[in-house]
Amino acid sequence: MTNKNTMSGSFYIMDTFLWSACAFVWYQSLCFFCLPGKDFIDSKSFMMIFALICTAVGVILTFKDRRNGLSVMVNALFPYGVYSVLSMFGIYTARVIVAVVIAGVLCAFFIFMVATRPRKSRSRSLASVIALRLKHCVLGARTIVTLCALIIIIPVALNSVSGKGVYTESGDRAPYKEAPQEWTIDNKMDTVKLLKEENWGNLTIDEKLDVMAVVKNIEMSNLGIAHEIYIKSESLGGSVLGCYSPDERSIAVDTDHLRSSTTLEVTQTICHECYHAYQHQQVEVYNSVSEEYRAMPMFSSAERYAYEFENYIDGGEDFDAYYSQLAEENAREYSELKADVYFEKIDAWYEAKG
Repeated sequence: MTNKNTMSGSFYIMDTFLWSACAFVWYQSLCFFCLPGKDFIDSKSFMMIFALICTAVGVILTFKDRRNGLSVMVNALFPYGVYSVLSMFGIYTARVIVAVVIAGVLCAFFIFMVATRPRKSRSRSLASVIALRLKHCVLGARTIVTLCALIIIIPVALNSVSGKGVYTESGDRAPYKEAPQEWTIDNKMDTVKLLKEENWGNLTIDEKLDVMAVVKNIEMSNLGIAHEIYIKSESLGGSVLGCYSPDERSIAVDTDHLRSSTTLEVTQTICHECYHAYQHQQVEVYNSVSEEYRAMPMFSSAERYAYEFENYIDGGEDFDAYYSQLAEENAREYSELKADVYFEKIDAWYEAKG
């Protein structure tokens, strides 16, 4: 840490909390994950309170003789480094362990160097020397932890900015369009059986996503989707468990949902979003035919879907209106029925195996 003041007291406080607010907005937009076992609201509330406490304590510790840009940066970023370790350990286990080990080794070395440094003056009491060195150790370790946490944070932020999500399904998988007849529950039972709860609990997040990618391919083949659709996971926040993007032609599933929900719930989410992809394709067909054919009964649902997608009501705006949209009703009904089919076939497969 630089033991030097380069800012006035009032400017230092203002700058610290300004950058802390920017860090909060940036982090929750790009890197936020719920804490294990906690929902979105509880996790976000904890993060806000923890960040305020850490920032305030940081200002107090550095106000006297370390009012500088480095202190501002550490005050703003340190709480999010700690939160990342807590929230991402189950998602990026290896990366978190690497960051923690590096931080631990560097902190231990730094503390050893400070503790064994010769005293420059005998005029100060031993107690004051110990207090100053303890403060130096705390502030130095805090800086090291903040920098090492970037090993976890930066890749997540880059994935979010690039639109890749936290995980994207394996790119080497054969597209379902190349051999649609192969994409059935029975043919893919070696993977589908992993949906059984006792199997599911032993999978990593990326392995779970790959299982759901197989479910997605089966549904895309069954529904006759004409273009390839990919699946990814990211932090969607709030009560959003999954969403389909017709522009990207991708399905996003919330990472915390993928990590902690039951296999039935996650399977329903994937089937639900697959059906939305099917609905969007119906609308594409409806819009491609001439006006004289659009009045045919076969296009009645597509006409309603087209209107609803143009005037879509989000669940956060009006849940009842969102829930009663035909596109949502049909996707919900399809997903509930289809998910049951998966688990009935899994149970039958295990029974046959004895």
